[in-house]
Formats: sequence, C-alpha cells, structure tokens
Amino acid sequence: MLKIQTRDGKTLALDLGDEAEAKRLLSSGRELTALIDVSQHAGGPFQHTVVRPQGFRSVRWNAERVEVEGKGERIIVIADDVRLTLMVHERHAASRISLARLRQVYSPE
Repeated sequence: MLKIQTRDGKTLALDLGDEAEAKRLLSSGRELTALIDVSQHAGGPFQHTVVRPQGFRSVRWNAERVEVEGKGERIIVIADDVRLTLMVHERHAASRISLARLRQVYSPE
C-alpha cells in the first residue's frame, strides 16, 4: 500500500489499481512531500519513505505495481537529471534502491 504526504500535512492512501486517481495524485508535483510504501511481512509491517529531494528545479513522481518475480511496488522520482528508484518486494522482506544520472539524447525525429 502506498501513501502520499502533502505539503499541507495530509496523508492520503494511493490505490495503484485506480490508474486515473493514482496519476492525478502523483501529478500534483509541488504539493507532494513524500511517498510511503507500507508492506506486510512475517515480521510485521515494514515502511519505506521517499522524501521530496531538495535543491532541484523539477521533481516528477511515479509509482507502479510490478508483477515480475512475485509482486511489489516501485516508486520512481526524477529530479532534474537524477533518477531514484525504490523497488519493494512483497514476497521477501527486501527492497532495492537505484540511483542514476540520466543522459538526454537528442533525436531529431
């Protein structure tokens, strides 16, 4: 389950099954301060929080359900030319974080 924290202090539940609602909430860019993934594992609830990066001109958020090697949720934050990805696996009490600098490739077509 994903939750969204907004600048005005609200915490909203995000249902990735409702694509239109998820897209609307994630596109409210400047109002988002954090995305929280709450997973249930054998040891109890486990929470990952990705906060809004500071010092960037442009910040875009995305979240999606992933059905590869079990189920999970992926949170993607693109801040200027930096991409942060958090993949949380439901079956295992494990997560994967990747950080990459994006290259812009010019394509005239």
